[in-house]
Amino acid sequence: MKILTAAEMKRNVPERFARILDYVFEQARAGRIKVGEELPSAGRIAAALGVSENESAAALREMETLCLVEKRSGSGPYIFGSVSNGFTHTFDVMRMLGIVGPRDVGAFRKSMELAVYDLAFRNRNKRLELAEMKEVLGAFPQENIETQIRLDQRFHYLLTEMTDNGVMTMLMSAIFEIYGRWVTRGLGAMPERGMRRLHNAHTKIYESLLHNDKAAGLEAIDEHYYLIELAGEEMLNVRSPRQPLV
Repeated sequence: MKILTAAEMKRNVPERFARILDYVFEQARAGRIKVGEELPSAGRIAAALGVSENESAAALREMETLCLVEKRSGSGPYIFGSVSNGFTHTFDVMRMLGIVGPRDVGAFRKSMELAVYDLAFRNRNKRLELAEMKEVLGAFPQENIETQIRLDQRFHYLLTEMTDNGVMTMLMSAIFEIYGRWVTRGLGAMPERGMRRLHNAHTKIYESLLHNDKAAGLEAIDEHYYLIELAGEEMLNVRSPRQPLV
């Protein structure tokens, strides 16, 4: 996913709104508006630029459509605090329209995880993340299913942190949000044996980073997503030709 520059964003905005978009970006660059803060009202922007208030309000709505700003109940709009929020919103719309489904997101998540692992493997000397991964793995077997699901998410977040790549972290944060809603239900219905196999896959990923064994790590990721796919198929009541979890 390409992160758009201000100039590229402007090309996606009708020409009559470009001046208003310039004004908002300039206010942000000057530090007069910070990420997460409420923008000036349509009336104030109109007065500052000598345009009509209707035109200013329409420009703000257009910026909201492009996920440059967000509207909050009773106030706003605000500058988006996270690019991943816009990405998540786009996926949600595509899901509601039937353009993508759980399997599409799952396949995308796996491809991203492989890219994450490749970058993390290059940074496998990051001891803080590895130490916390070890703690997560140690806690996993003793916890209930709800906590195990949270620990699973934490493990993958730590793997992403090891990449030292801001774009990857942003993308995976959005994918965690989208994918997590679906997979949480699947894992919640997974038999105990399946959760043990999932924990074993996590352990192999961790050990591959610790012992410089990339092939073992890639094999463990395949096993992990095989288990997730099976859990999803059972949740969706889709017959799978593969070996069941029980």
